Amino acid sequence: MNKETGMSKINITKTELVWPGKYHEDGTLKEVPRVNLPFQVIETINESRATREAKKVPQDLSLSCSTII
Repeated sequence: MNKETGMSKINITKTELVWPGKYHEDGTLKEVPRVNLPFQVIETINESRATREAKKVPQDLSLSCSTII
């Protein structure tokens, strides 16, 4: 501990973002508080154009078959 400033010497080995309250008094990293957020679940279904068109036009099989009399 530095007698003049009253602070511990920190050995800097990399660049990092530091803010008040990030570390405990002894220099250990504080645990980040986790929050459960209500995210919306979005479902994506890949569907071909042919499948969409088939759903739009109902096919009546009785009209497509002709009977020979």
